[in-house]
Amino acid sequence: MKTIFSLFVFCLFAGGAANAQEQSKNDGAGSRTTIFVLGGYGYTNRPTQAYIELDEIVSKKNKTALSAWLGSGELVMQLYAIEGYKRLGSEIDAATREQISLVLNNRGSVATANGCMVSRSSVQQIAEKNGYFRLLEK
Repeated sequence: MKTIFSLFVFCLFAGGAANAQEQSKNDGAGSRTTIFVLGGYGYTNRPTQAYIELDEIVSKKNKTALSAWLGSGELVMQLYAIEGYKRLGSEIDAATREQISLVLNNRGSVATANGCMVSRSSVQQIAEKNGYFRLLEK
C-alpha cells in the first residue's frame, strides 16, 4: 500500500511540476511549450497547448502553420510540426522534406512525458518511435 501511495504522490508531483513548467512558458510571449507529448500527461492527463493547436492545424489542413512551426528554430515545435505533416499524410515538397531531415538529424533532446513520468528523449528516439523517418522516403 505504501508503494502505491508513493507512486501516486510521485505522479502528482511530477505531473504538477511538468504542468507548471509548461504553464510558465505559455504565460510568456515566446515558446508555446517546453515538452513534447502526443496526448495528455501528468495526473490531469492534460494535453500541451501546442498539441491542442496541432489538432486544430491538422483538422484545417493548414500547411502554412506547420511550415512556420518547422522553421521556428524551437526543437519541440519542430517535432510537433513533423507530427502534423505525418498526420496529414499528403505529399511533402522537397524543401519541406529537407527541413524535416535537418530536424531529424539534430543530435539534441527534448523533455517528453509518458503519463506522469517526465524524462528526456533524443530526436532520433522520438523519430523512430513515431515513424517520422518515413516522411523522408516519399
